Amino acid sequence: MPNAKTHFLVGAGVGAIAYCIIRKVQNQPIELPGLLGMGLAGGVAGLLPDIIEPATSPNHRGLAHSIAALAVIGSSIGKLHENQNLEAAQKELLITLAFGYGSHLLLDAGTPASLPII
Repeated sequence: MPNAKTHFLVGAGVGAIAYCIIRKVQNQPIELPGLLGMGLAGGVAGLLPDIIEPATSPNHRGLAHSIAALAVIGSSIGKLHENQNLEAAQKELLITLAFGYGSHLLLDAGTPASLPII
């Protein structure tokens, strides 16, 4: 079962990778402060499901830990990228947060308890 350290580290890695991909798609340079900042943001987002629904028991998983939440996050990423009302930096942050949060759910999906549908 992944613990908080694992969720943070995987979220940070996913956040850093998401930042690099976004910057390459935008034909922008990868900068160390941005890489570290987005890694941190992804790591914090990787902790959010357990902050929203603390792991007080093996059956603590509700809506924040659900397949429905993962589907909403997945569909939101494309919409965020296409949104003309957001600046590039806002898109980078929101997409990175979505990937970090999603990493938590994917890690939990691989446990015996898995994820509830809703």
